Amino acid sequence: MTLMASLLRVGAVQFGRFEQKGLPGEFLPLSLRLDLIPSYPALLTALAKAITPTTQIDGVTHLLAMPSVISLGTLISVFGGIPLVYPLHGEIAGAYDFNVPTVLLTDVLSDGVAELALLRQAKREGLDVHAVISVFDFGRQIEGLNIERRCWQTISQLLDESQRSGKLNVTMRTTVQRWLG
Repeated sequence: MTLMASLLRVGAVQFGRFEQKGLPGEFLPLSLRLDLIPSYPALLTALAKAITPTTQIDGVTHLLAMPSVISLGTLISVFGGIPLVYPLHGEIAGAYDFNVPTVLLTDVLSDGVAELALLRQAKREGLDVHAVISVFDFGRQIEGLNIERRCWQTISQLLDESQRSGKLNVTMRTTVQRWLG
């Protein structure tokens, strides 16, 4: 079973009709629930091993994890031998010096709002973020995100693999692509 098939099996990637949080009556055709992955240790381990090479950038010495991917970041830190730092109680926790070359790890890069906020905080606290690494990237232009972007899977790759595995039919794919704009 592929890693994507496992994500689909546990419900971390779902297609259907999902009401948007805080926006009653507005529905999305795709739900990415990567917060479920830590409940499946083998899947978490496999995903961390798959993403670790993506985080390896010459000269980068630290990994900054968004709150949603601290467990994933912890394993990537172990597998990649790179120190982990993370937001905790409004500050960035962990051992680091000023001007440390860093990569930012996030789950889904869509509008970039949360990532840009953490990038600003990281800069204030002395981290020099060189790239943002995501599990999934929607591929949208994000104003103000002027660093390298890397991902494990693009949204197109997610759709292709979901369709190949039989979890996404042509009609639903069309609906998702229309929603993506």
